[in-house]
Amino acid sequence: MNLTPSQKPTDARLAPLPRRRSRLIDREQELAQARALLQREDVGLVTLTGPGGVGKTRLALEVGAELAPQFAVGAAFIELASITDPRLVVSTVARALGLSEAGNQGELVERLLEYLRPREVLLVLDNTEQLLAATAPLAAQAPEVAPRLKLLATSREPLRVRDEQIVPIHPLALPDPAQVPDLAQLSAIPSVALFVERAREANPAFVLTTDNAATIVELCQRLDGLPLALELATARLSLLTPATLLQRLEHRLPLLSRGARDLPQRQQTLRNTIAWSYDLLQAGEQVLFRRLAVFVGGFTLEAVQAVCLPEAPGASSAQANDEGETLEQLAQLLDKSLVQAQQGNSGEPRFTMLETIREYAADQLVASREEAAVQERHARYFLRLAEEAVPHLYLPAERDSWMERLEPEEANLRVALAWCEAKQDRVETGLRLAGALSFYWFLRGSVPLCKGA
Repeated sequence: MNLTPSQKPTDARLAPLPRRRSRLIDREQELAQARALLQREDVGLVTLTGPGGVGKTRLALEVGAELAPQFAVGAAFIELASITDPRLVVSTVARALGLSEAGNQGELVERLLEYLRPREVLLVLDNTEQLLAATAPLAAQAPEVAPRLKLLATSREPLRVRDEQIVPIHPLALPDPAQVPDLAQLSAIPSVALFVERAREANPAFVLTTDNAATIVELCQRLDGLPLALELATARLSLLTPATLLQRLEHRLPLLSRGARDLPQRQQTLRNTIAWSYDLLQAGEQVLFRRLAVFVGGFTLEAVQAVCLPEAPGASSAQANDEGETLEQLAQLLDKSLVQAQQGNSGEPRFTMLETIREYAADQLVASREEAAVQERHARYFLRLAEEAVPHLYLPAERDSWMERLEPEEANLRVALAWCEAKQDRVETGLRLAGALSFYWFLRGSVPLCKGA
């Protein structure tokens, strides 16, 4: 197909990408990685992945602005978050490049690919997660047709196409609350640096001092080092002191709701940001996501299958199928940045949720009216674990391995104990759990505080 004269784009450079004036904090490694990948001849697609509010768009704009001068036509930023119809993806990309949107979908795809084929251009596709059915085929096809095209996508999950290079974007590094460094070192820690910078924007009189340092450290911890959460929280410092803000963060989501008016609606509040991800889940993934909220401090795959699956009598094939389905759903939650994986003490994977995300999941669990049943299974599972551990803890040769197995579950054990304590009809379960843990606590030299655990 040949372009008509009215459709032929000029080779004038595209308009500069939008850039924020505020500096980008602690993304040098990810910036360098994405930049290096996009400069490789054998790479056509790079995807920045991570949870909502982690700063993927901000980083993509920085990468795009730095690399745009290296492309003859420049770079185009295509914002997809406001699109719900996959059929509009191609027309949105075409519009950003100055192409006519006339004709049917097939003609528009052909026109877009013909434009891209000879040109050096960088396309930044922002927020592709809700349109994977349309963006993934385009991202796979376009670099094959246009060898000098580069695609930089942001998404809460990978596009899963061949030759895709993934750069995971994690929350900002956090200070150690047990060892708060001096002010100079503390202010250089990325989450604290962002907190202080945004706090001064909200309240020019704000200063990081020895008096408020411990409070700022705890605030950054409670906000998971998530840039959007830090920005929403510091916006409140025009009215609140850091200490008062910390007191009000017992429930994060209602408080973190004063985003800048020029932000997309999904980023106006932290709840909206997480809800965006939740609404994109399949029904079964939503069920697992909200049930995972019962775990505190992380969980194992064994715990997920024991607590998040409704009980079935015996080891039936149906139950085995359910376990396989749950494993796939957990993999989907990992891909979609709602759950993180880490190495456990025994080498087995252990999974966690950011506390801001877990709070949203807990709200959904309460709304589903499943909370009591899931907490019941949680308490029973950790009772079985504690009772299984007892004889092994008395054997010196096995003690260390079982201590290592129980230590990561301390928060879960305390929550299970607190739940039993609050339920008059679960006192026996609570007493059994406390009894099973008594020698473990003796070895640890600690005694649990059940109230409010």
